[in-house]
Formats: sequence, structure tokens, C-alpha cells
Amino acid sequence: MSRSLLTILWLLVPFLVANSVIAGEEKLVPAQFNPRIDSGGNIWDIQPHGISNGSNDCFDNGMVLIINGRNFSPNGGKQTEDGNELVLTAQVNQLSITRRILMDAKRQTVRYLELVTNNGKNQQTVALEIRSNLGGQAQQSVWNDGKPAVAGALPKKCVALGAIHQPGDQRPGVVWLIGDSRAAVPPTVDIRNQHSYMTRYALDIPAQKTVAVLHYVLQRPNLISTQLPEVIKPLWRGALIKPMIPAAYKRLVCNFRSGTPTGEDEPEQGPRLPVIAALLERAGIEDTGTKTLVGVGRSEAERMTGSLLGGPLVAISEFGAVTVTVDELAGAEGSGFRTLLHLRNGETIAAQTLTGALRLETEVGVELTVDPTQVAWLVAKRTPSEGTAPADQLGVVLLTDGSRIAISTMTPALPVISAYGQAAVAFDQLASIERVNEPPGWLVTMRDGSRLRVLPAAKEISVATCRFAALRLLTARIAGYQRSGKSSVSEDEAEREDGAQLDNGERFYAGLAGTALTINANGTNTAIPIDRITAIERPEDSAGLAVILRDGGRLVGTTADGTIALLAGGQTWRIPIRRLLQWQAPKPPEPPEPPEADDEEDAEKKKTTPAGTTKGPDSDEESDEDDAVPKSVPEKP
Repeated sequence: MSRSLLTILWLLVPFLVANSVIAGEEKLVPAQFNPRIDSGGNIWDIQPHGISNGSNDCFDNGMVLIINGRNFSPNGGKQTEDGNELVLTAQVNQLSITRRILMDAKRQTVRYLELVTNNGKNQQTVALEIRSNLGGQAQQSVWNDGKPAVAGALPKKCVALGAIHQPGDQRPGVVWLIGDSRAAVPPTVDIRNQHSYMTRYALDIPAQKTVAVLHYVLQRPNLISTQLPEVIKPLWRGALIKPMIPAAYKRLVCNFRSGTPTGEDEPEQGPRLPVIAALLERAGIEDTGTKTLVGVGRSEAERMTGSLLGGPLVAISEFGAVTVTVDELAGAEGSGFRTLLHLRNGETIAAQTLTGALRLETEVGVELTVDPTQVAWLVAKRTPSEGTAPADQLGVVLLTDGSRIAISTMTPALPVISAYGQAAVAFDQLASIERVNEPPGWLVTMRDGSRLRVLPAAKEISVATCRFAALRLLTARIAGYQRSGKSSVSEDEAEREDGAQLDNGERFYAGLAGTALTINANGTNTAIPIDRITAIERPEDSAGLAVILRDGGRLVGTTADGTIALLAGGQTWRIPIRRLLQWQAPKPPEPPEPPEADDEEDAEKKKTTPAGTTKGPDSDEESDEDDAVPKSVPEKP
């Protein structure tokens, strides 16, 4: 008889009532800047400005952060409740700076994570530097490949820099793990007199976005150049090993690429379901997706590795009975009166009663019977199938009791009310719905990236589900919606500068409705073809609009009804012009980048066209119709 094996990670914690814990929330307490000692006996006297001395005068102020030429000066200091991680913050003009400093005692390193948030309305280029002065001059500086380190760009395949002292010097050598040359923003390095070591970054940060820079620093007595690969091996094997970064910040790191460490035989894993990622985040568990840890009790001593056998489970939910095989299970959480079963297709079944037997086969061959109703919560080992939905599954509707109901492509449109009128938005156009409280309602994100706040237009909606046939759901019970597959806008879309921005934070990306925009300027109506418009602004000295033309002309006026028609989610929304901050036409697509060269010799042979040499639409000849639009109209006094 064949068995279905699924290796899982069971982490038993007290049951979390819905909405009682916010994902990503952490409790911080006043920082204690006491010297810390790692497992190798290295001293880390970390202060708000940097590392004072280290072991045996290793440093003379190490890991000093400099932003736009100014030393980072935090406002006091905090640390996590367990005291493991320092969290230092400061404000530099329109930038919010956070330093998260963690000593990894076992691997004898200190991790520095710099988070830079642009609070302004425009993109900023931020000069970030980390400077370390040694307590004495080093004998030589080397890369982790053993070659001499010199100032300039990070060499290919190099990730670490070492300062080596002459034999007999009591000061430890220093190793900095600083980045990957293939990352989005690799560092440049400056070395002065074998005494001052600087890594620098030019960070282009869009408005209201955050970028992170990650460094590790290690002290090693009697360090020699040939030891660098072995020194960084616990941290780097083709990719970062257990980077010890909160999950919410991993995707923000710009100086390292994400990837599977080389030398490990684990198959490529799929992304975590959001609900599973949230469970891991709340527990503070660093999830590699490759190890299996099973908890049979509430203490760490009662956890063991193994494989899950048995099943299936039969769950009785509000909407009917559901049979769940072990292969379908991505995770679970609950208590004696209810269990939430998280399935790999994104559904969550709220089981009022749950029957079925599970068995745990440990690595030493012992089998234990596990009662699923006694599990506080569990997370299954990540598999490539996690998050994969059937072809007929459009998305999942999240209810206030934690249920996630898979809906089919046959679900009707969603009637909503916005500040701009009523609309029926097709679920096919929706990326997500999030319940918000101020003001109460839903924050809707369209597949085109547009975001606006709405209210449900009915007390009930009809949904066609994949599992329970047709259901009538009270809109008051709907806590959210997530489209299956590519369910939200990509990072590139989230950072777009085109589209319309309103004064309440709403965004419309699908363009201007119609073929022309009619502007009344100085009593004259002018119909401007949409493709002639490159931007629309709100002039400070006028209640109307300033329309910027492709040829550089500028027309200031207003519309007949005081609104402008914008597209979003397949709908036309008439927006009062007083709400519009700006509108920017989409940029023409950039030519594809050439493939990365396999080696330095190929890189020299491959020539690329410099950015900005592509002939754009402005180079086309103007048509007679375009010439009918004035290039410039005097502004109304």
C-alpha cells in the first residue's frame, strides 16, 4: 500500500485569536549598549555611532553609517524585547533611517541592516556609506578570492573584503561581507592606507518606498588571506545562508541577490502563501523551507523532525463537509473549538469539527499518533505546488472568521460605491480587496495597479465557489480578497511614476478615458488628443489644470463639468479636478537588456546601446491634426 508522505514543520504556540496579533508587529524596549561576546570570545562594544573598539583595539569606530555626507545620529535607541537586536532610528530631511543590528553569537558575526525610507513625493538619490576605521594599520587587504583588494567596483564573484594584520599583531583581522556584484545595487569600495575601509551605494529610492542595505562584519584573530572563503562559508555559499533578516525586509535588500545556496541539493521551492508567511513572521521563525521540525508539545524540547502520515482529515465547516488529504495541507492553526486548515491552493477551511488521524514518523523510525484538534498551529514544508490554484479558480475571498473561499471565474461583478459614483467591478479585474477602518470600507487594488477606496453597494453578494457551489455572502463578513496566481501588482508596477495621483492617496494607472480632453482656456474650448498629452498638473495659481503637451506646450484651463475621466479596472471614473494632484503619461517601453555575459571576455565583446539612444515618439513627424492644437496658450491671469 502506497503512502503519501509530507514532511512538515509543527510549531506549537498559544492560539492567536483572529485580529489579536498584527503581522510584523514587534515590541521594542529601551536599548542597552552593553558589550556583547560571541561564541569565539570576540568582543562587540556596539554603540549608537558604531563599534567602538572590538577585541584588542580591533576598531577605532567601526561600521559608522553616513547618509548624504552626514553621520547617522539616532534618536536614543530601542531593542527587541529579547535583547537580541538593536533598532536605532533617525530622520534626515525627508528620509527615515533605521539600523537593525543583530549579533549572531554562534556564527561569530554582527549583522547590520540599514533601512532607508523616502517620505517625500519624488524619487531621491541617496548616498549611503559605511565606514570602518581600524585600531591600527593592516598589512594587506584582500577579496574573498585571495586577490589584493583595491578601491573601485566589487569584482565579479567577490562578496567579502578582508583586512589582514601582520603576524604577531594582537589585533584580530576583520572580514566584511558586503554584497554581490550581480545584485541590483552592488557596492563600490574605498580603502585608505590599509586603515579606513568604506563601502558606498547610490540608492535611487522612489517616493514612499524603502530600500535596505545588508552587511556582516566578523573579527578573526590571526587571520590569513587564504582563510576568507572558510570564514564566510557559514554565511555565504553562492547565496546568503540564514540571513537572520525579518521576513518583511528580505525583498528590500538591494546589495545581495536572493537565491538557493550552492552546494545544497534541495529542489527549488515555490513562494510561501501569505497566510503561512504571516504565521512564521508572528512566531519569529527564520523559514528556509528545507528543514522539517515537528512539535508534539508546547516546549522546544518536545519538537522533533519527521514526516507526516495518515489522513485524510474530514472538516465540517459552515458551508459543508470538506475532505483534506495530507498532500493538500499547507498549515493549520486553532484551538479545541475551531481549527483553520490552510490548503496549498490558497483556501482556508474553518473546521467546526475535525476528524481523522495523523501519524508522525520521526527520523529514528518511531511513529507517534497526533490528534489534529490539539495542534495550536503548524506549517508544512514548502513545496513547488504551494500557491498553485486550479485553472477554474479566480481567487479567494477572506471572511471575518478566517475562512478563505475559492471563487470561480463565473462569479458576477462586484457592485461598489465610491466617491465618484457607483460601479460594477468584475472580479476578473481585481487584484485584491483589503478592509480598512479610516474611513471604513474596502481598499481595492485593480490588476492594472489602480487603487481606490469603495463601499459595498449591497448587503449581500453572490459568489460562484469552486468547492461549495453558489453562496450568498454578507458583505459585512468579507474581510478581503486575493486573486490567485499573480495576485497583486509587481514591484515594478508598485513603483511606477505614471498614472494619476489623487490628494487622498488613490492611484489610477489605466489612462485617460476617451480620445480627447477638452480644456476651456480663456473662454476657448480646445480638444486635445489624449496621445498628445504627456502630463497634467495642478497649477498653484489656478483652480484648473495645466496640461503639458508632447511638444513642450502648456495649456491652462478647466473642463466643462469640473471633472476628468480616468480609467481603472475596466471602468471609467469621473474625478473632480480639485482632487487630482498630477497625471503622467506612461513611458515608452525600454529595449530589452542584452543577456549577461558568461565571463569577462564575453562581456568585453558584447556591446550594448547606451540608454536614451532609442528613438522616441517625439522624433516622429507631427501630423496635421496635431498641428491644430496650439503649442502654447497664455495662462489666464
